[in-house]
Amino acid sequence: MTLQQLSQCYCRCVEDVALALHLLAQPDRPGGGTAVTLLRVQTNIARFCWLLSSLLLLNRHELLATFASINCETLQPWLEPAPQQQQRQEWLMQQLQLTRQQQETIALGAGLFGRLLAAARQERQQLQLAVAGAAADQQQQQQTHAAAAAAAAAATSCSAEGLQRLLGMERLEQQLQRLQ
Repeated sequence: MTLQQLSQCYCRCVEDVALALHLLAQPDRPGGGTAVTLLRVQTNIARFCWLLSSLLLLNRHELLATFASINCETLQPWLEPAPQQQQRQEWLMQQLQLTRQQQETIALGAGLFGRLLAAARQERQQLQLAVAGAAADQQQQQQTHAAAAAAAAAATSCSAEGLQRLLGMERLEQQLQRLQ
């Protein structure tokens, strides 16, 4: 699944849920306020959560991290809220009729989330560097073992002197393994 496909799934889910919630809020209209409409909301949300869980289980962490940091309509990273985005946020705040204290609590939570997200991203980068370093060490160790095996093969075809070299190589290999 690509980032664009994941974003399209998310946008469809949001549109379907928004429409269903709009109908649910109008019980006097056909299809409004019914259990079927509520089931539609639950199904759409569950389906998208299942998709995210599946991607997580498939180790598509990079895709999920990128998805979480973009605007799904433009596929561009969230930098600063655009004026249009700020207008949407202001409109939403008016619709929710939050008190000043609730708005401040949300702002504090968003700030805390930003700090936690930055720390998590930094830790992830450090872990990626550590994994890359471990992979390089493992590759070097495999090359060392291959060289030792080649030397051992050459030593077995030689005389008693070759046998002594083989024993020396094994000791060196053991010392290398202890150092690593």
